[in-house]
Amino acid sequence: MSPTLTLQLGSLGVEALRWYTAGGATAEQGVRLALRYFLVEEDGDSLARRVPPFARDGSDGDGPTGLEVEVDDATWRALAGRAAGEGVATEVLARHAVLYFLSDLDSGRLATRLADALGDGGTP
Repeated sequence: MSPTLTLQLGSLGVEALRWYTAGGATAEQGVRLALRYFLVEEDGDSLARRVPPFARDGSDGDGPTGLEVEVDDATWRALAGRAAGEGVATEVLARHAVLYFLSDLDSGRLATRLADALGDGGTP
């Protein structure tokens, strides 16, 4: 049985996931992709990648919605290890990872990083 995360997403997270899934992906697929994206990023010490102090308790004050997502063992271990390093619960870091991914997707940073990784420098 795979580990299961329960993400408490407020209205911002729910709306962002709804926007992402409009392209045909499920919310669970989006979360799994977001976790992998977050975990493989090279700049793991950047401030944007750390859970901000106001989000460390796992609540965002606007009636969170629970979303259960199964993840593979390797993702769970990597996420739990990084969460322990930051001193936060695994679910708190997972929620931050989802919002980080959706933010990068919305801003275009994801496309730029993908283009850089593929070696075309982000030019069309």
